[in-house]
Amino acid sequence: MTVAYWRGQRSGKPAFGKPLLHAINKHRLGLLIIGLTFAINLTCTYVGKTLTDNAAYVTTVKSTSVLPMMILGVMMFKEHVRKRQWLGLAFILAGLVLFSQA
Repeated sequence: MTVAYWRGQRSGKPAFGKPLLHAINKHRLGLLIIGLTFAINLTCTYVGKTLTDNAAYVTTVKSTSVLPMMILGVMMFKEHVRKRQWLGLAFILAGLVLFSQA
């Protein structure tokens, strides 16, 4: 998508519709921040998996990020979390507890 956008900028022919191009231009800084943080996340996960004896630990710790994301979503954005989602989170946390005991 980024390459198509850049090519469209160079040639003067938009690769996407005008509403999408307008949204990309309007939120360019936010999209850049999201892309950078995602790249940092992937890099740290890769480095963590290569440095530990058991890569499952890195994946397990990374899966705990769901909890603060759900809480922040409820507190900051007034998101509605369904009972099934809380149940799923409880299963994740129970699995983490069991995994840490092994």
